[in-house]
Amino acid sequence: MQAQPLRLVIAGQADHGKSTLIGRLLLDTGSIDSERLEDLRRCSEEAGMTNQWAFLVDQFESERLEGLTIDASHVFFRTAARAFVLIDVPGQAQFLRNMITGATHAEAALLVVAADEGPGDQTRRHALLAALLGIERLVVACNKMDLVGFSEERFARVAAETRALLASLAIEPLCVVPISAGRGDNLLAPGAAMPWYSGPSLVEAIERIAALEPDALPARFVVQDSYAFDGRPCVAGRLVSGLLREGDRLLAYPAESPARIREILRFPERHDPAETGECVALALEAEAGGAAEAGRGSVLAEARGAAPTVSRGLMGRVFWWGEDPLELGQGLTLRCSTQETVASVTEIFRTIDSSTLEVAEGGAQRLDAPNVGDVLFAAEREIVTEPFQRLPALGRFVLERKGVAAGAGIVLPDPPPSGRSPA
Repeated sequence: MQAQPLRLVIAGQADHGKSTLIGRLLLDTGSIDSERLEDLRRCSEEAGMTNQWAFLVDQFESERLEGLTIDASHVFFRTAARAFVLIDVPGQAQFLRNMITGATHAEAALLVVAADEGPGDQTRRHALLAALLGIERLVVACNKMDLVGFSEERFARVAAETRALLASLAIEPLCVVPISAGRGDNLLAPGAAMPWYSGPSLVEAIERIAALEPDALPARFVVQDSYAFDGRPCVAGRLVSGLLREGDRLLAYPAESPARIREILRFPERHDPAETGECVALALEAEAGGAAEAGRGSVLAEARGAAPTVSRGLMGRVFWWGEDPLELGQGLTLRCSTQETVASVTEIFRTIDSSTLEVAEGGAQRLDAPNVGDVLFAAEREIVTEPFQRLPALGRFVLERKGVAAGAGIVLPDPPPSGRSPA
């Protein structure tokens, strides 16, 4: 099976140069064509700028004219060693929702910190987000080294500050690389302007990030729809982890009804195992006299091995961006994969200020934006989940208020006893 691209979220303080970095990576790896280069020159001239590599990434006119990134964008590029999907997320606090939406699908992170400014409030917020989402594999790019005269002393100071920030969140960066994205120094190969640096280039550093093996996880299939085909019950959906083969025995949660895969339906037709990430249909047949029934929101899991969690209670780490605070007793719509239910807040164990990283332990009455809290929910019906650290696809959820997303979170293990905050 061909290796999947590494999904790498790139984040950092506004104006620290992450969009410029992505644009330069696209250019230097040969991942853009002449038409896009001409578009770059045109947009740069219209904005009164020269060779703004960020324009290769920033996709809205308002982004180009104001020099900021608004929405999360996905950019594909390939080096000699491997392929990447870079998820560019906005730095501004007002675009927090877009940032979280992008980051929840990442396997690793690239944190951009400007050498002339060092880590700031948005840097701390992005680092906190990475920690909360369990993104432990992280590379730091110390950008804009040209603005500090390629000073080894300044690099050492910023690297130490960034390492201390990440250490407070229990993250050890894989490496800190000094670069100049605008000039291209130390992106693909060591730069002559920094002879004192003996570590890997930025591309070498991200190429070394080990790939996850989702096929090695237990099989989980989330059902989007159900229908009958030639009189047989079928379900359509996505395999979010593991492998499924024709003949495999499954349990449909939350009811735990047994079924067997009679056929994997695809177009064009083929019958090899379904792999992680595939959207397919499964023709099911009943097992042990039961009814092979599953509808939207059901989760099919292999009958052997560890079962997912089925419960009306959910402990989650919530990043809240709603205009009004999240309060005890409040009811919201909770969505996890294709599942949807109404859930209410029963307890808030602790809150974390996303700008200062200050933690308030003990029970809280509310969670203000744009902060983080460990929250216990009571759902109206059973939902099927997995702790995020074990299986991310069933460990993410979104919270909606009046049909508008107001927060997102990850599933934690069981709630702590006696109101204590989880580790």
